[in-house]
Amino acid sequence: MSGPVPRRKLLLVALALIVLALIKAGVAWYWWHNRTDTVAAVELRCPDLAQACALGDSGATLTFVSPPQHSAPFVVEIAGADATPTAGFDMVGMSMGVARYRFVPAGDGRWRARITLPVCVTGSSDWIGSFVVDGHEYRLPFTVGQ
Repeated sequence: MSGPVPRRKLLLVALALIVLALIKAGVAWYWWHNRTDTVAAVELRCPDLAQACALGDSGATLTFVSPPQHSAPFVVEIAGADATPTAGFDMVGMSMGVARYRFVPAGDGRWRARITLPVCVTGSSDWIGSFVVDGHEYRLPFTVGQ
């Protein structure tokens, strides 16, 4: 029969269990905040980003309140959404990682997000914005002014 378990061994097991629980919580948080319960994305064509762009037949609109630029914040507004919209941005042909922007209420049924795009080392200015509004994804290609 073995004797009592040394205190140091119990502490190591407890620490390992805490680390495992933190990793599990981190994975759950990441999944929850980056999930997209959407159907196929709708491709948008909006030649003037400063004008309201209709998001399909939803009645919601998307507007760039300030012009998009690299390394400086700009504001995007969505009007007519029932639930909190989210957005993500990738360069054409190049994933920029998982960075989702969550819109905040701006009053009168409007939602706003302050976006900052990184500078691309290739010098490209072509982006695709992915906007999730009321369970539907909308993709909008646009070019950042120099």
